Amino acid sequence: MPLSDPPQPRAPGPARGPRLACLGLVYALAAALMLWRYLSSDLHYDGALVGLMVQSFMQGDFHAFFFGQNYMGTLDALLAWPVFALFGSTTLALNFWPPVLYLGTMAVLHQVLKRCFGFWGVLVGLAYMALPPAMGLYIAGEARTHYGLGLFLSALLIWQADRLGPARPCSPGAWWPAWPSGPTSSAPRPSCPAPCCSWSSPGAA
Repeated sequence: MPLSDPPQPRAPGPARGPRLACLGLVYALAAALMLWRYLSSDLHYDGALVGLMVQSFMQGDFHAFFFGQNYMGTLDALLAWPVFALFGSTTLALNFWPPVLYLGTMAVLHQVLKRCFGFWGVLVGLAYMALPPAMGLYIAGEARTHYGLGLFLSALLIWQADRLGPARPCSPGAWWPAWPSGPTSSAPRPSCPAPCCSWSSPGAA
């Protein structure tokens, strides 16, 4: 008996031109939605904490963790520091990175998806991120104490781990351990592979 099932045939997809047009439309939709969310963002208490840490950095008082804590690193504040230095301590300056990191997460997961799924699976996964659930959109537009950066770094980790092996078809169970915070956590996670598992043939997009 074979040790594994033979590779499934590649799912048919449109020609390269229409394929790129579809993907470009999805990315444009995501960018427009992130821009709208960014311009309508407000000051959240988590964001205020990040802003206070940035101001501490600007005064030469550096911390590896948030004030009085031995956890929750200050990488978010480190990213926001040059934005504050250029544009001042404003809500828009504070909230600059989360939508950028969300779009970066989308681009990284695109690389993972096209190693594991056919074109239609890639398109569905990216469309899910371009039109996320309400809570995902809400969090993607405001500075938090780890949300956007944690999502981006988790996607990078999944991508690098996936590159250790050959491109192969994926099953729903293969993605379960990759959800960084578990299925019951309220923290965000790269959830776009879930709706793609019906299209399990490898292909490029």
